Amino acid sequence: MTRTKRAIGGLCVTAIFFILIESCFFLAGYSERAPFFIEKDDIDGNNWLITNALVGDNWFRTPEWESRIKTPRLERFHADKSPTTFRVFVLGESAAYGTLLTDTSTWARFLEHLLRESQDPALPQKNIEVINCGIRASTTDLYPAIASELMGYEPDLFILYAGHNEYYGVSEPSAFHQLGLVRWVSQLRSDNTKPDPQNIGIKPQNAIGIDSEIHQRVFTDFQSNLDRFLSTIGDTPLLLMGPVSNDFYAPLGSMPLPRNIQGEVDALIEASEHTPDKVNEKEESKLRQWAKQYPRHSGLRHAAGILDVQKGQLDQAQINFKASVETDTIPLRARENIRTHLASLHDPENNKRWVDLEGVLRSASPNKSIGYDLILDHVHPGVHGSFLIAKAAAEAIAEESDWGILVGTDLIPNFIQARKIANVTTIDEVLSFSMAKRFHHLHGISAAASTPRALRALHLKETQNMSRLNRTERYALTSWRQNNLEVHFAHMQILMEQGHKHKALKAARRSVLSRKGRADAHLDLARLLVANNKLDEARDEVVEAFLWSDELGDVQDVMEMVGLKSFDDRSQNAKKESPK
Repeated sequence: MTRTKRAIGGLCVTAIFFILIESCFFLAGYSERAPFFIEKDDIDGNNWLITNALVGDNWFRTPEWESRIKTPRLERFHADKSPTTFRVFVLGESAAYGTLLTDTSTWARFLEHLLRESQDPALPQKNIEVINCGIRASTTDLYPAIASELMGYEPDLFILYAGHNEYYGVSEPSAFHQLGLVRWVSQLRSDNTKPDPQNIGIKPQNAIGIDSEIHQRVFTDFQSNLDRFLSTIGDTPLLLMGPVSNDFYAPLGSMPLPRNIQGEVDALIEASEHTPDKVNEKEESKLRQWAKQYPRHSGLRHAAGILDVQKGQLDQAQINFKASVETDTIPLRARENIRTHLASLHDPENNKRWVDLEGVLRSASPNKSIGYDLILDHVHPGVHGSFLIAKAAAEAIAEESDWGILVGTDLIPNFIQARKIANVTTIDEVLSFSMAKRFHHLHGISAAASTPRALRALHLKETQNMSRLNRTERYALTSWRQNNLEVHFAHMQILMEQGHKHKALKAARRSVLSRKGRADAHLDLARLLVANNKLDEARDEVVEAFLWSDELGDVQDVMEMVGLKSFDDRSQNAKKESPK
């Protein structure tokens, strides 16, 4: 009995010790889940909700993740929703976040403008809020918990764009990994939850075949995640979007081939991918023969699809491209079972609607293929692709008259009109193409630029004829080599010289990835306004900077420049900028 009592006593002491340790970590904030939005009052007493820059800590643990992909888009909206507001939350992965796109050219921002412009003018106008909650490298495992928080903000509509990251993206940590002690140790060890797709820590040894056990397990988890998500949002309307991918982007992994032909096959695939017009009939015949012999070799099927497009055999090209995605052993593009399941959730009677984005983008392409003019790399839309996604969403909303907003399909602006309304310029397109080329080393992307001006700028850069570039194009093309804030500040100066104050502010915001950066953008503009003797407008920018800053000291020096000793000095009649 004595030994038993000692053992029980030892266990109790150990348990009490760990409870005390965990309590300390809890008080230090290690066990606390960061909310997606945090409250902040402006000087007029308006209560705002602002994106919490630390929300990524719920899933990403290391400084490497912190500086690269864990921060969501900065959004803000009124905590007290007015009866005339139509509030949309966008959930999803990097394609929803808008990777490779500026703030002004994401499809969430396009959609906001399209819905505003296409309301029936004979009816009272709604205040449209499209709030981008996309998380890069996320899986559907994250969305039920996020949606649970967002339900408290009175959403009128959810839009979900998901499916590409299910194999390699981050998931919700287990109960064990949410313990403060475990989180602290994880940070010390710099452990990531999953391999890092951006760093291609996804290697051939991590291959996932379509017959593998993990393939089926991931799909089962995907179904379960969506069931939990649907249960969380209840009767709230939902648009299910995507996922779509670039047909011309080469697969990341293929099944091994016999050594005696591997080298020759690789050479033929590379020639077909990069210079399909130079592949002769004998080489093409050999490649197609191998593709028939090894139908599950992703690289062969993809190369065959490229040659099909070259010959105008568009239907056969789609068959080969889809087979290439299915057999890619590094599945960073959603397989067909993911898309099929999303489509099966289409249930208009219960306010759940599926939008076939693949069909939308294919119909916009002259060769029925989705290429670099629409998707900049493997899955991330460019400016034109972003607009088409937003338009498809607006058209779907227009068909649902009982969702709380009446949108006229014939009133939806076209691409040229939408670019102007959203203040999307050539600089946005060139920046996107430049980032895609830098990060993915894409071949022939300049030939796929979606506007003549973007094509011209990229062509002049590649031919080293920089002297013929105008200033805006030069800033765009060199921005990835410089500090983005400096480049956009220079662009902001040009716009200020031309009298475009609001465009100047948007230029300053384009590459801002933090709340402090957003505050700095407003302060920079305030300084320029002071230099142009526009003190009233400069005061407004200081107020906006304070809303994004963490403390008063961040804006104190500029307050003195504009003659504000305290925020009580500010006129109550000063013009307020739109929350977006």
